[in-house]
Amino acid sequence: MRKLLTICCTAVVFLLVSTEGYAYKASDLIILKSTGSCPGCDLREANLQLAELQKADLQGADLRGADLRKANLQYADLHKADLQGASLQGAYLFLANFWGANLQGADLRGADLVGAYLQGAILREADFQKANLKKAHLQGANLRNANLTEADLQGANLRYAKLDSDGIAIAKARGAIGLDLLSD
Repeated sequence: MRKLLTICCTAVVFLLVSTEGYAYKASDLIILKSTGSCPGCDLREANLQLAELQKADLQGADLRGADLRKANLQYADLHKADLQGASLQGAYLFLANFWGANLQGADLRGADLVGAYLQGAILREADFQKANLKKAHLQGANLRNANLTEADLQGANLRYAKLDSDGIAIAKARGAIGLDLLSD
């Protein structure tokens, strides 16, 4: 009996230790939900679907793999936040600040990014299919291998942005500006 109890305790400890580092910090999620802000927080893989986070301060937050589908993040500050692989499908991101943020591989299909600040953001392999990027600020952003199919880029500023040939063709056809000064 003692041996079985030791094995069970060891298994529980192993499971707790092995999952540590793969998910958000519970205390950070509590702070975010109670205050609406949490700069620098660890919110990896957190379920924030439909969250009301307008004007939230999430500067430098770790939101890798977070579920932010249909979340309201208008005017939110996500400066230098890490959103690699996050799902922001259908999210409301009007005038949100993603300056220098990492959104590599993020799902932004159908997201509303009107006037959003994405200068210097890493947007490689992000999916912007049917996203609204009207008047978005994408200067210096890395959009290589990003899916811009059916994205609304009317008035979006892509000056010094990095795009592949497909991205350039779509941006030209969709009314983006600043295409005369693209980065290599």
